[in-house]
Amino acid sequence: MLSVTILYYRGYFDYEGFKIMWPYPEFREKQKEVIDVVEKSIQDGKIVGLNAPTGFGKTIVVLYSIARFLKEHEDKKCLYVVRTKNEVRPVLKELFMLKSKADWINYTFLIAKKDMCLHRLRTDQELKLPSEDFIETCRDFRMKNLCPLKKIKPKPFSKISEFLEMAMEEEACPWYACKYMFDEAHFIVATYPYLFNPYIRQSVFSYDVGVLHLKDTIIVVDEAHNLESVTQSSDRGLSAKTVERSLSELEKYSYAITGILQKTCREYLHTLLNFMKKYRGAKRYLRLNTDYFYDEVVEKINLDILGEASETIKGIKVEMHGLRARSFLRSVWRFLHYFEIIYTLHYEDIGVFVLGDRIEVKILNPAIVTALLNEAYTAILMSGTLPP
Repeated sequence: MLSVTILYYRGYFDYEGFKIMWPYPEFREKQKEVIDVVEKSIQDGKIVGLNAPTGFGKTIVVLYSIARFLKEHEDKKCLYVVRTKNEVRPVLKELFMLKSKADWINYTFLIAKKDMCLHRLRTDQELKLPSEDFIETCRDFRMKNLCPLKKIKPKPFSKISEFLEMAMEEEACPWYACKYMFDEAHFIVATYPYLFNPYIRQSVFSYDVGVLHLKDTIIVVDEAHNLESVTQSSDRGLSAKTVERSLSELEKYSYAITGILQKTCREYLHTLLNFMKKYRGAKRYLRLNTDYFYDEVVEKINLDILGEASETIKGIKVEMHGLRARSFLRSVWRFLHYFEIIYTLHYEDIGVFVLGDRIEVKILNPAIVTALLNEAYTAILMSGTLPP
């Protein structure tokens, strides 16, 4: 089924004009009509829902429509988000094809930092640690000037691997090389968390180079039928085993932490662990009172103190283990810090749950992460199975 849902429509373009920039010999059935509708909707800032079967060519139709608009509106950009790294590839392929017909088009992409780490790529290491741990290790490496952060001028590329190879040849961090291309890029292709996780979005698009203003951005969401589940990228969990390992870390690295600081952190961890033990073994999700968790645990813990100790331990581990460094105490701090922020900002829209030996914080209202679509210049929601 093919359907385009918009609030605005008027006539067709002169089809001969479509030949400019179109990267394929012919249009498939209905592609011209969809391009016309999508481009007119972009011009009027209307949100578009494009529902078309596999093989229709949704990606190139949308990219082409946006490119025509961006040619006349240099203050605008497109952020095209997909679920996984594998889904970045076909978008890059179509952008490569577009650039072959319109050399002015520039594009870049972002996937997980650990998949773009120069040190990991050089050694072909397999890193199984959580992304949050790697991001902090990456920060530590940068602070020690161990990472070559610089801008490069890549040749047009159609694959992630091609760009990674070019960055490695230039001795440049691939992730930062991509970020340094933001200012001149017309299209930024990224995975869901870069848009829908508010903390990742803020850290990537709000500081340093590559500031992205939503009001000037056309957002394209691929596989938009997954929007109801995007809140999962903002959920956080913590296991009792991680807390127990944090206690062991405090003991092992006690030589680097003052006695009072170590004692205080140990008391904090026991407060958390004793709370979790009350519900250990739950065989199905049990929702707790959010205020109860805050009052019994979070309010009793000074996160600045816990953060200081975890930073010290993480620094030692980075020196010892490099990219593989992971601090369990740091994981505990991140979970509690995240809860404190989300509790303050979105108290009515979150839930605290326990299952087995885990405690989890979940966002229950998808509007927290999807409302930003209304902040954008406009948005295009694409799917082959988009619900009405």
